[in-house]
Amino acid sequence: MKTRTFLILLTAILLFSSCHKNDRNTEAYHYRIPRIAFVTTGNTLQNGTLPAGVQVASHFFNSHGAVMVNTDRKILTNPDLLAQYDILILSSAAGYHDADREYSLTFMSDDELENIEKWVKNGGYLIAGDNIGRNNEEGSDRISLYGRLQPQNWPLSNCFGVILSEQNINGFSLVQSSGKLPELNTDTLKTDTWVLVADSILSKKLKIFAEWRQHDVHFPAFIQNSYENGTAILFPSSYYLHVTNQGGFWDMAAIEQFYEYVLDDYYRNKTARIEIHPWPDASPYAFCATIQPYGSKKQLESLLRLCRDFKIPVTATLTGKITEENLQLLKDYRAELASSGYKRLNFRDKSYLEAWSDMVANESRFHLPFKGFRFPFTT
Repeated sequence: MKTRTFLILLTAILLFSSCHKNDRNTEAYHYRIPRIAFVTTGNTLQNGTLPAGVQVASHFFNSHGAVMVNTDRKILTNPDLLAQYDILILSSAAGYHDADREYSLTFMSDDELENIEKWVKNGGYLIAGDNIGRNNEEGSDRISLYGRLQPQNWPLSNCFGVILSEQNINGFSLVQSSGKLPELNTDTLKTDTWVLVADSILSKKLKIFAEWRQHDVHFPAFIQNSYENGTAILFPSSYYLHVTNQGGFWDMAAIEQFYEYVLDDYYRNKTARIEIHPWPDASPYAFCATIQPYGSKKQLESLLRLCRDFKIPVTATLTGKITEENLQLLKDYRAELASSGYKRLNFRDKSYLEAWSDMVANESRFHLPFKGFRFPFTT
């Protein structure tokens, strides 16, 4: 029986080691799951509670295979750090940022605005609310200084494809022109309300989802623009990304519907071929075998010795069951360590929270940022 098992394993190893890049002149494609940064330094963080809109976004993206993190505005001053993310969410709603201009996203330096513009130009996907970067870092109002927000004084004008000015929209209402997004608040305003509106269009690629309209006067209000390799969406108010039961304009279902549109739109504009294992310079096919290191120390030593003889790199998937001596063997071999969750659950019948908790428990057990995850399991 031992000889038979050894021969099967040896055959698998020989097949694996014989794989090579095929002779066809193929192009290597690279693709990554989108990484999302939600910039927030809200005062609610002081009591350990994230703003409701951040919680909705985090739950949606992380449960849809994307990765979202909460970060402060320092990311906007670091182009290299910003380049690590694919989607950027900037909300100006109260509670998402401390009111002080050191934190509020209505105050931005020229460098921050230019960094965001270059990031969008290079392929970033920007989602922003009203008054983003309206004020200079030292506190002066760009509208008061220049009258309008345009490319010369507000680089985001290029991203959104419009020039903004401040208008009184008393008597106006939002008229939706696209059914792709959730319904907006269309009540006619009955008091003096001064907001930034798009009074000039710069881009031929602009999509208008909704307009401020009063009789024959209208201004684009909710827009999406394609700028070079990237995309930028501008909301008429950041409160559309904040839930209604806490003063926002959309409920949780509507916000998630919008984020579903964002993910679909993001994937649609990516032309790279998607592969499960996009190894650089690899064949589009290969034989591979994975191991679970839960036998005796002697068995694992034999397996690792065999892999070393055939120069095969090892990726081991770990759960909380592995012994310390087997874990040390893998580290000595310099095997790449991936996770199978702490309890090796059947993820097909677990909730998002149960799955997430099990993954985090395994990382805490080993104090490791795992490079991969293997799932689901069946019973």
